[in-house]
Amino acid sequence: MRLPRKILVSISIVVGVCLLVMYALSLLTSDYLRFMGKDQRYYSDLARACDLVLQQHPLGTNATTLPIVDSDVPYVFIRIPGHDRSLPRIIRDLDPESVIVSSNRVHISVGVGRGGFGITWEPHDGSHWGIVTYAEGLVRGVYVETR
Repeated sequence: MRLPRKILVSISIVVGVCLLVMYALSLLTSDYLRFMGKDQRYYSDLARACDLVLQQHPLGTNATTLPIVDSDVPYVFIRIPGHDRSLPRIIRDLDPESVIVSSNRVHISVGVGRGGFGITWEPHDGSHWGIVTYAEGLVRGVYVETR
């Protein structure tokens, strides 16, 4: 009886360590970490691409309107599929699920579920715009520029 229990414990430990290593490797190679590891030049180029999307997709008859709770002003936006050829290459290279465009904001949804995250280009105050990421409750600013 002693030998099977030792073998079972050993196998359990090996499987646990393998799962832990696989999880750590998936974090190191995640889309989110690759995005967060870019330099400021990349983020500046992404901001220019988002500006282009804002120019090329003005809100109009193809926009969707949703009511906002406790507000008289509805939220108006355009949802663009992530593979749409009208999106700049730098955005399509992120392999987004979709891009949501509103009057002064571009939100890029990358992945779904665990490992999915959002990237937003939007104004922060009267003279600054920035790129912010949203990943599983973590909000991080990665780029800010003066306008």
